[in-house]
Amino acid sequence: QRVWTGRLSVSAFPWLADHQVLGQVLLPGVAWVELALHAGHQAGFGSVEELTLQTPLVLDASDAVRIRVVVAEAGEPGRRVVSMHSRRGDGDWVSHAEGVLGPDGPPPAPLAQWPPADAAPLDTDGFYDDLAAAGYHYGPGFRGLRRAWRGGADLFAEIGLPEGADPSGYGLHPGLFDAAVHSVARAEAGPGGLAETRLPFAFSDVRLFATGAASLRVRINPEESSWQAWDDSGLPVLTIGRLASRPADPGQPAVRRRADSLFRVAWRPAAPVGPAPASWAVLGPDPVGLVPGLEATGARVETAASLAAIRAVPDAVLLPLPGLRDATGPGDVPAAVRAATARVLSAVQDWLADDRFADARLVVVGHSAEDGDLVHGTARGLLRSAQAEHPDRITLVDLDGHPASLAALPDYALGPEPEIAVRAGDGRAPRLARAEGPAGTGSLGTGTVLITGGTGTLGGLLARHLVRTHGVTRLLLAGRRGPEADGADRLRAELTGLGAQVDIVAADLADRRSVAALLSAVDVGHPLSAVVHAAGVLDDGVLGTRSARWLDSVLGPKADGAWHLHELTAEMPLAAFVLFSSAASVLGAAGQANYAAANGFLDALAAHRVARGLPGLSLAWGLWAHRSELTRRVGSPSRATAAVGALSTAEALAAFDAALRAGEPLAVPIRLDPAPAASAPSAADVPAMLRGLVPVRRRTVTGTRPGETADDGQVARQLAGLPPEERLRRVQQVVLDAAAAVLGHDSRDAVPLTRGFLELGFDSLTGVRLRNLLSRRLELRLPATAVFDHPSPADLAAHLAARLADTVDPTAQALRQLETLRRGVSGAATEGLDRALVAQRLTALLDELRQPGEPAASGDDLESATADEIYAYIDNELGIGGVQ
Repeated sequence: QRVWTGRLSVSAFPWLADHQVLGQVLLPGVAWVELALHAGHQAGFGSVEELTLQTPLVLDASDAVRIRVVVAEAGEPGRRVVSMHSRRGDGDWVSHAEGVLGPDGPPPAPLAQWPPADAAPLDTDGFYDDLAAAGYHYGPGFRGLRRAWRGGADLFAEIGLPEGADPSGYGLHPGLFDAAVHSVARAEAGPGGLAETRLPFAFSDVRLFATGAASLRVRINPEESSWQAWDDSGLPVLTIGRLASRPADPGQPAVRRRADSLFRVAWRPAAPVGPAPASWAVLGPDPVGLVPGLEATGARVETAASLAAIRAVPDAVLLPLPGLRDATGPGDVPAAVRAATARVLSAVQDWLADDRFADARLVVVGHSAEDGDLVHGTARGLLRSAQAEHPDRITLVDLDGHPASLAALPDYALGPEPEIAVRAGDGRAPRLARAEGPAGTGSLGTGTVLITGGTGTLGGLLARHLVRTHGVTRLLLAGRRGPEADGADRLRAELTGLGAQVDIVAADLADRRSVAALLSAVDVGHPLSAVVHAAGVLDDGVLGTRSARWLDSVLGPKADGAWHLHELTAEMPLAAFVLFSSAASVLGAAGQANYAAANGFLDALAAHRVARGLPGLSLAWGLWAHRSELTRRVGSPSRATAAVGALSTAEALAAFDAALRAGEPLAVPIRLDPAPAASAPSAADVPAMLRGLVPVRRRTVTGTRPGETADDGQVARQLAGLPPEERLRRVQQVVLDAAAAVLGHDSRDAVPLTRGFLELGFDSLTGVRLRNLLSRRLELRLPATAVFDHPSPADLAAHLAARLADTVDPTAQALRQLETLRRGVSGAATEGLDRALVAQRLTALLDELRQPGEPAASGDDLESATADEIYAYIDNELGIGGVQ
């Protein structure tokens, strides 16, 4: 018996992170074959006669796994038994593969012609997108297919390792080996992509004739499941007599798909922060009594009907949200929600446009998020996206009505958390947490299942899944075009072939009468047992100056449609009422405030139903890898951070099933990509909701990548202190790095300095992302229009360099402070203001500034006084330091 041991980890072999199946990094099955070939070669055996793979090996980003390869007597001359195992820590050894080693055999003949004369080219565009939709998320190390042809029953393919990959040290590099194996999927994929996720199961008669290959020419016989591969000179490299695969088993621990992509919102304790704001303003009606509660703490509180009416700029401006009862007129909930949300949109737009409040915080106060208040839920979605567009300008606070919570509000309003719930005086911050285990069976009942958006791509995928997996036999599919939708006849035929009775109906979900007519189409002999509301539209754009109509375009089919379905089915004994929401409503998504608002309504409606004893589930989906009319244009709820990827169809449907069983009103199916530390996002790039789930990149001392600097805080101070020419050059590099990061380029070299932002491909959304990145890197507050106010990277860099220079210029600092004072005094109330006293103090200050030789804090000239000393003097002498 001979034994080989070693350690395997993603950190030691980073390219392994590129091999992900069903949301997990798996050691490629061919890696076990490579190990068996190596052990056989060392033991004097030239082939792997057979190798059966058992449990896949899941690799985590953080730990190393011990590997053991054992070659033992086989009881048969000329053969040996090979087995391979892994072990984590002090745990038990897990068997992954067993097989038989045998003697070598003759190589195939050299390759005479490439490609074969009778082979027809195959389209390989989108091949890896199709694989991703089936659950195979391959990074660059495993995207080896270059070209493909079909000749008769055979498939021919050219494959290669990515540039920089080193094939030495391997018999056949697993990235190249795996690409050879999965190339057959090009032939197996139908018009709808691959039907299922399959993993290699058994190899037979594997022989390796040459090592060190970086590219291969492969011939595959799909009928016989055999492979032959040659190098670029036509000499043989590898043969596989037969390879069998089988569907991935979702019950197998190593490839389980349940909670790995399913999350819930949990509220974690948050520490109070100080100091509490000294001055407040409360906008509009005050239904929860914020003004007396704040005045009881000793704070100064002003009330105003609008921002323009606020006289003195406070530390924080409170915007109370009306409850549904406060916002609702007689009967029309959708109209009331829309009107209330439009008012919130208008208030936020005014806030962002008014430079007086550049250093203040807007605190939007709601109450009882868990109860499913539809106004609050819709506004919450909008505000989370507004926070994504304008970091650190808005805080969302949810109060429970307890007196201690109102008293604790000042302790949390200006903290680092973008969102806080205060319960009985204790603050809690929302975080995504992995979903718990199944709580029930997740039945859809035995009657008719209605799917709105059912003729769309995702609706069709779900319909197939419900028939195949849940045994649904009656489907009512609704869409804007109904049976006239592209592919509707094909979908009906496919579902009918699976044994289902299918009706396809056109319906306008924003119209209550149309929804009522839709429900009347349900066969009375098979009453409605479940609703899946998957309809929706997009109308992306930064919230800036958008009107209420921007909300209407998305709220209609999503929110209004959901409410009509809720009202019209409230008396029906439904087993399930499922709403397709979006992660935009939970994570926030720049450029999708209207979409997030509509989906926030769905999240709240599910809670609203559950609180009333009705079934309700909102699925806040991340992006699906399967491309559809909607997801092809979707912005970035799933791209809020580099750690969030796209769900394969298999992952998404497994998450749907798990959410049905979990029994919670809100579930968040998203895919978190494990990443090596070197490519992890920075802490500032991770939404607060994902803190604790997503590892972040630590600061590096040397070297930067697009959008990255050694230290966001230090770089601004370093640049400000440089000579003008060097400062400009360095700021240009920062701008180009940031622009490259936003556009997805690997290097600043891809962004010409003098080309216009519009020519480079920037739009309003990417412009905001660039503004946010530069604001953070340079510690400058920039307007949302900064990119287009300065039309090229060169123009923007010149503006930013000048701004940085001002931060260290004492005269510029003092003038800014005086301008702030001027705005505060001009906005102060005339009633009660002793203007003569203020003028007297300002005159004294002017005299002192003109007199040289005095201590700086007492009024020395600007050449020797620091800005802090001047402002301290203003604060102490004028007695109006609260005005900022």
